Amino acid sequence: MAAVLQQATRSSSNAIPRQTTRPEVLSFEKELSYELESLGKLCSRRADTALRQRLSNGLFQLWNKYEASKYETKLSPEFLAEKQLSTGDTLYQAKEYQLASVHCYGRYLRSLEGYNKDRGSDWIVEFCKTSKQTETATFALRAAIGDTASRYYHYLLENPDPHFMFPQTVSQVLSLLRQLQSCSQACLQREAHYWLAYNSVLLTYSISRCLLSTGKVSAALQPLLWASVCTESSVPLLTLRYLRLRVDIYTAVCQCYFQLKEPRHAELFARRGLEKVHQLALLEHQSSSAATEASERVFHEATLKLGVVVFRRSVLESRLTRKTVFRPKKRPTIKELLQQLFPRSPTEKLLVELFPGDAARFLAVLEALAEPCRDPLAKGLPRPITNLDADTTADVIQELLCAGTDLALKSLQHWEDEQETQANDTPHVSLLESAINKSDVIPLVSILRYVRMALSYDQREVCDLLLDRALGVAGRSPEPAVARHLVCIRLLMAVEGVRGAGGKRVTLPGGAESQHALVTQEHGDKLLNLSSLLHSACQNPALQEWERDLLQDSVLFLWDTVRPAVSQLHSHHFNTTRPLTSSRRGKEYAGVMEQLVDMTDWLGLWRPHPLICGELVMKLSCLKESLASRPYRHTPSGAGEGFAGENDRDVLLETQSLLERGLRWTHLFRSSCTGGKEDPVAMMHGELCYALTRVKVKLAATIPPPATPEPSLKPSSLHRKMRERQEKAERRDILLSSLPATSTPVPSLADLKTHCGQNHYSLALLSMLEAALAPPQLTPAQRTNLLNEALSSLQQLDNEQGLPRSLPLPVSSPSPPPPLLLHQTPTSLTFMPAPWNPPHNQQVAYYRLYGRVAEGSNVKVRLSDKAFPGLGTEVCQSLYH
Repeated sequence: MAAVLQQATRSSSNAIPRQTTRPEVLSFEKELSYELESLGKLCSRRADTALRQRLSNGLFQLWNKYEASKYETKLSPEFLAEKQLSTGDTLYQAKEYQLASVHCYGRYLRSLEGYNKDRGSDWIVEFCKTSKQTETATFALRAAIGDTASRYYHYLLENPDPHFMFPQTVSQVLSLLRQLQSCSQACLQREAHYWLAYNSVLLTYSISRCLLSTGKVSAALQPLLWASVCTESSVPLLTLRYLRLRVDIYTAVCQCYFQLKEPRHAELFARRGLEKVHQLALLEHQSSSAATEASERVFHEATLKLGVVVFRRSVLESRLTRKTVFRPKKRPTIKELLQQLFPRSPTEKLLVELFPGDAARFLAVLEALAEPCRDPLAKGLPRPITNLDADTTADVIQELLCAGTDLALKSLQHWEDEQETQANDTPHVSLLESAINKSDVIPLVSILRYVRMALSYDQREVCDLLLDRALGVAGRSPEPAVARHLVCIRLLMAVEGVRGAGGKRVTLPGGAESQHALVTQEHGDKLLNLSSLLHSACQNPALQEWERDLLQDSVLFLWDTVRPAVSQLHSHHFNTTRPLTSSRRGKEYAGVMEQLVDMTDWLGLWRPHPLICGELVMKLSCLKESLASRPYRHTPSGAGEGFAGENDRDVLLETQSLLERGLRWTHLFRSSCTGGKEDPVAMMHGELCYALTRVKVKLAATIPPPATPEPSLKPSSLHRKMRERQEKAERRDILLSSLPATSTPVPSLADLKTHCGQNHYSLALLSMLEAALAPPQLTPAQRTNLLNEALSSLQQLDNEQGLPRSLPLPVSSPSPPPPLLLHQTPTSLTFMPAPWNPPHNQQVAYYRLYGRVAEGSNVKVRLSDKAFPGLGTEVCQSLYH
């Protein structure tokens, strides 16, 4: 978008008087270029916070110097505004969205009269109405659109919810869309601002497409409708140059209607779009300019896209005829229909009439068979919303499958011949490009997509005709998209194999026991095959981006299959987990659960399903912890007394790492989505904290006790006592050498209490578990003291949570008071300025936050303490109004 902004602003920048020969202008440009020199280094080193902070401070000081100094009278406001917005475009293009929003676009907006953040997005419309200078309105609209775009992309980069799964994310995105709607409304007031309206509409379309791809259809419909109205309300945007964007918006609106199960509205809107395209074609034909190949291609592309939408519903509604004869009809198979000549059915005749070329017809078949909002692992034929009866609908779907299979077989023959001759004459383009070119060759990726659709619809006959040939051709193709679809097809077949093995019944002479054993063995093998295939697929970044829904549903299906086997895991004690830990199948289930935890972390499955992920972590931690809780076999000499087994420390460390991962998920979810006291995620968070503290206490118990000094010995028993001491030291050395060497240090109970600090909740858990898991030599009085400490910590926690949270009174002092902590997460802190009355009634212009780690005796904060991200950055005071 920055390139569009720069290209479109050339005409407006010509009106600004050239001041390049004046010394103050040369000085300003020299300082600006010096500050932007570090931008190239910053693009290659994104994690360099010191470099970003230096650029932020430099830009802030530069604008202050030339806006509030003697140069204000020598440099025109238009020149400064143009430089400020051009710098914002440069930062936007370098993906430094926060710097562009704070120091360029947002700074210019805050300098305008009438700007008020509390008024929302309506102020820009009133400002453009009352503004007498066109140039000032242009700058304001540029800044408003650029600020909205910068905040949106910065929000996507910094937000832990890139797929819009939390309500807070959707509300924030909708707020940005409302601001874009106001900007485009202000742009339509003057025809010269059509390029700004184009930028606003383009950004609205991009954000709405993201909402549409994540299933937020109702939120995306209204912005898309408004974008289509804007393109039709501006005369320059009605030209052939912007027809492709208009058609894309029309098809996006139709897709929203289909997903909202309103196909009639989708067809009406598509026909309306076709009328608009036809009117523009008539105007182009009547104009003096001759038709070119490029213009004909644009019109053909627009007609094709909207025609596919019309065909998607008309292929069903055209069969609404009154039946006069009722008789039973035997539906022929697809293999029998393929022996007849094309076109064989009314559906195929309609395809021939509407679309030229096999690629365009195959595109129409794919879109007609696609079912919106369908589960990737759902089975059965699609259920379109139509007034047809079930038999006629099944006939139309079979005709579409027959036409698609016939077209796919022709193209598969072409690809097989090309691979045999190694010609490579056919370009690898998308199905839409092939349809626009009126080609008869269907891309291999689209054929694999059709095979996936047949697998999902449980069409065995289509799979028998296409699957082996398609897999053979695709296995020799170097395209990454083909490899991605191959993995998805194998994944669907593995899921179907687990489903079939789970419900399969085999008749054997051995009786019911051998039959059940064979079915269980087959089901377990296919389950392990699905787990390994899914684990390798989740490590592919391309599959994580394009096939996230399929991978997530497959992970949930695998967990639903494994869950009945581990449903009895309600405790970490060894007796409850003995049936699983003692069998080979139980160990395999544990391995599958470990892979499930990894896949959950890679796919971010904790965002939509935090409770399922928490249950998975708790079950696996119970299973692992039980391995370390099994009874030990002590030697007669007592070498194992009070110590863990050889592998117990490793098992406990793995359990600790697993529980910390689950706690990190719940922390991130709770920081992004708020809930009440009875929130199930908060209760799961408490369970994970309890289990993690219990594992840490057990780990602390694995530390061998220090050697106690022996009392002075009498001369008569000196020889015997020295020999016993030497034997005890040898046994202790043997035990220490048998413990596994781990790189992770194991803290003691004293270290755990120091680490808890003033966290009363953690201190209470630690004291309770220390009393519950204490060694037998602990006296009852000591246990009572530990429980009293836990009770005292809980009482202090209750008192802290009961304190009223209100702003303190303003402080009158030369220096401002420390800021107030608003929100805290494991990775961030949110502060706000404390109320302050500065001396001599001065006004605060901006804030800077400084801080450091409180270590040792040096706990003072200095102006050089800004090493953490977010410290030392200027924040304008107007943001807190």
